[in-house]
Parts: sequence; C-alpha cells; structure tokens
Amino acid sequence: MVRCDLALAHAAAISGTVRHDHSDVPIPGARITLLAADGTVVAATVSDASGGYTLADLIPGDYTLCASGHLPVSAVVTLNGPGDPKLDLHFDVPSR
Repeated sequence: MVRCDLALAHAAAISGTVRHDHSDVPIPGARITLLAADGTVVAATVSDASGGYTLADLIPGDYTLCASGHLPVSAVVTLNGPGDPKLDLHFDVPSR
C-alpha cells in the first residue's frame, strides 16, 4: 500500500460591484473577465441587476480583473485562498 498526502489549496473567490465612477450608481449587465498573467481568460460573468458579481472556485494567484460594457476598466488582484477579496470596479463615464 502506498500512502500519498495531498495538500489542497483553498479555492479562492472574488466578488464586488460594478459602479459608475462619478455617480456610484451600480451597473447591471457589465461583462466581468478574470485574466491570468499570460492573458488567458480564467473566468467570466455578467453583473446582476444590482451591479454585483462573483467569480468562484479560483486557484490562488495574481490576476487582472476587467469589466466592459461601457469604457473598459481593469484592476490587478492577488488571490491567496483564505480571506477572499472584494473588489468594486468603477466605470469612468465621460462628461458631455
């Protein structure tokens, strides 16, 4: 019999709200994309009616989080397992 001990990393998650930068109004229907360091799409979702989003079952690491639906925005995030971060994204709406 062979014994094998495995150490499994905690699956990470990230959640937040997509909002207009100046008015802080939530944006429903924004496309949220999580990219690995090499640009590979790791996960994607669409913000709900209140602008909220969650990406779950992620491997800890460094990612770029992007939102599109208006002018695109992005933020760099590090996931390290426990203590899943919350990251709100703010669209900068051009003034007229």
